[in-house]
Amino acid sequence: MSLDALKMLIKPFQLAMMDVEETANRKAMRGVFAPDAALHMCHPFGDLTGPDALWNTCIGPLHAAMPDLECRDMIMLAGTNPEGRDWIGSMGDNYMGTFVAPFMDITPTGHLTHMRYHEFYQIENGKISSMQAIWDMPELMMQSGAWPMAPQLGKFLCTPSPLSSDGLNVSGYGQATMDHVIGMLTALCKYPSDPNPCDHGAEKVLAPTFQRVRACRYRYYAWHFRVPQLAPNSNPSRYAVLLLPAIIGLFIHADLSDSIN
Repeated sequence: MSLDALKMLIKPFQLAMMDVEETANRKAMRGVFAPDAALHMCHPFGDLTGPDALWNTCIGPLHAAMPDLECRDMIMLAGTNPEGRDWIGSMGDNYMGTFVAPFMDITPTGHLTHMRYHEFYQIENGKISSMQAIWDMPELMMQSGAWPMAPQLGKFLCTPSPLSSDGLNVSGYGQATMDHVIGMLTALCKYPSDPNPCDHGAEKVLAPTFQRVRACRYRYYAWHFRVPQLAPNSNPSRYAVLLLPAIIGLFIHADLSDSIN
């Protein structure tokens, strides 16, 4: 299946999420998800089955907390992995809305609130058969003043993307980028048995200007795009590459000419 055809399969769901409304969203979700789709959500949601469970457990409660909820994908890539499975990867600009009611016991702010995400969809027989996703719940906690740990040293920002999502062109096979990212993930497997970040080969994959934050951010970015792939019969490093080139390409020094223009 072509890349454009893959993306078009979930277009109704993507459009419905731009202005969330229960009836329209349930209809769109039932149209693109298989009834028995395996949904691997982050904590505290866990594993779910089918589109109704996704609405009832995740999107519906978030909509109840943010009645004007909308969601826009910043980057969406699609392709067939080396195992022959079709995947779509979306990196979230933000779930965004006015936080007026509690969500997962997080205190509402009464103000505009945003939550980053990434979501991966496996396509089989024209339907989403599997979804693996991470929602940035700690980001909601920080905005509501409920962060239970020490303050972070840097600042997080909301960075809206164009509604048309036409700022990225992807071409070529991307093997150089795939090899680069898999090398980074392989190096990360040295942790925690070897906790010294200087032994993880960051200088080979990160731009010199990125070295000052490599000890924490390098580990974070690879984890962020690797964890949702840890499902049965999956290959964690390969599936993540659907989305990683667009993000990792911002701060690594690799030959990305065959994947991103």
